[in-house]
Parts: sequence; C-alpha cells; structure tokens
Amino acid sequence: MVLGALLAPVAAAATWARGIVSDTDRYLAAVGPLADDPQVRDAVTDRVSAAVVDGLRLEQLAADATDAIAALDLPPRASEAVESLRGPLVDAATGYVRGVVGRVVDSDAFATVWSAANREVHRQLAAVLRGDPDALARVDADGTLTVDLGGVVDAVRQRLSAAGFSVVDRLPPVDASFAVLRSADLVRAQEAYRALDAAATWSPWAALVLLAGAVALARDRPRALAVVGLAVAGAVALLLVALVAGRSWYAGSLPPAVQRPDVAVVVYDQVLSGLRAALLQVLTAAVVVAAAGAVGVVTRGGRARRTLRGRGPARPGDGGGDRTAGAEPLAGA
Repeated sequence: MVLGALLAPVAAAATWARGIVSDTDRYLAAVGPLADDPQVRDAVTDRVSAAVVDGLRLEQLAADATDAIAALDLPPRASEAVESLRGPLVDAATGYVRGVVGRVVDSDAFATVWSAANREVHRQLAAVLRGDPDALARVDADGTLTVDLGGVVDAVRQRLSAAGFSVVDRLPPVDASFAVLRSADLVRAQEAYRALDAAATWSPWAALVLLAGAVALARDRPRALAVVGLAVAGAVALLLVALVAGRSWYAGSLPPAVQRPDVAVVVYDQVLSGLRAALLQVLTAAVVVAAAGAVGVVTRGGRARRTLRGRGPARPGDGGGDRTAGAEPLAGA
C-alpha cells in the first residue's frame, strides 16, 4: 500500500512529462497561452526592440549624422546645438522602433509566430532528447531552452520599411530569442529521457497492481480500500505542495542574467499547469475511492447491527435458557 501510494503521483508526473516531451500538441497547449500574457508580451517587446536597435546601431548613425552636420563649418552655437541633438535623436528612434514592435506583438501575427517558433523548438528538442545527432535545438549548457523570435523581427522590419524608416533596410541578421525554460533540470532531462519514457510506461501499471494487491490481500477489504484512497490522496497532496514550494525556489535560483524574473515565474506556472491538472485528477479519483471504501465499511457495519437486532435477546426456553425446564423428574429424584 505504501509503495503504491508513493508511486501514484510519480506515475502521474512521469506520464505528464513524457506527453510534454513527445507530443507537440501537448507542448503547444502548455506554452501557447503565454503569447496572450501581458508580461510575456512586454518582455518580448523589450527583447525584440533591443535586438533591432542594436542591429541598426542607432547611436552610431546619430553620431555620424551629427558629425557630418558639424563638419559644414557652422557657427559654434549651431554646432553645439547639433551635438546636443544626438541623444534625443537616438531616444526618438528607439521609441519609434519600440512602438512598432509593440504593435506587432499585440497583433494576431505574434500568436502565429509564437506557435510556429515553439513548434519548431519542440521538434528539435524532442530530437535532442532522443539522441538525434542532427538536432539543432537551442538548449545551452545552462539548460536554457529559447524560442527564436526571428519571425517577429521580420514583421517589424516590414512595418518600419513601409513607414519610411528606410534605414531598417540595412538591418543585418539579428539574434532575438526568448527563454522558455531556464534550469539545469533541462540538461538532466536530456540525460534521463529514456528513464522517463520507461517510468511513464510501467509506473502507472505498477502503482495499480500494488494498490489492488494491497486491497485484495487485506482481511478487511472495504477498510483497506478507504485507506488506499487516503494514502494516494495524501501523496498527491504532498507533491502539489512541493510544486508550490518549488515555484519560490525556482524564482530564487534564477541567474542574475535574467532581467525579468516575473516573466520566468509566469512561464513556470503555465508550463506546469498541465501537471497540476493531472495531479488534481488523481487526487479526485483517490478521494472517490476512499469514499467508496468508507461507504462499504459503514454499510457492512449497518448490516451487522441489523443482524444482531434481528436475533433479539435470549429468553428462557429458547435454547439459551434452562434446558431442563418442563422435563419430567427422574425416577427416584
């Protein structure tokens, strides 16, 4: 019973994890809603804006422009005024680029790009975990899984060009990515993929066999069924509490390079939402089993009490009293 109860939440977690790793649709169901999260959109806007601004080298362009104007033998006061415009020019161009990026990210195009990028990431990640030597998933040594936002950059480039911001036509290829998972656990998952696949295959059956065997071998099966349900419910509840505690640990263990810990926590919650749902289903089933066992115990107790009441108290002459009553006296008595 103890082994089965401890194995039940492990089986649920292993089955969920294998589904996320091996099934692209399940993975997209987990990360797809992130495209509608305001914090994630804001973080993507920051990342793409920074990548485009760096690629355009706006500060260098503004410096070249002001230097060219200053070289026209302008009066000293005019030259100083031109030099003072360098910062505002950069700020204005940066703000304009960010505004265009924000409109792209807030449009339906972003959800399409996000879904397509994550689909490609999942395909490559699954290949990496299976040991495919041709896989090119963007998983670095620190266990960071990133989504390529090149599609968003292309959409921003087109909008800027259409708006007359012709300098964007010289924008070189830029690296704009978004970290979906950032944890050393991902690296360990690469090494443990086969173990995960095996565990997801046999652990549910092993848990069922152990729990069913515990009930079958018990002298009091209804009571054993109730205890099994409560034991599984308790083990699942402990894992749910561990997920809540793990959220705080995850947020506290993020490296300093993560500029938006709040977004990282949003990703953590969304990715693990499927696991929480699976554990809640197991918890509900365990409570139902415990309730069924409790009903069996109560029903059996009620039948026993009715049986005793039906027999009634023993009366003299009803087998339980003086068996010599009414017998003839023995001769010579």
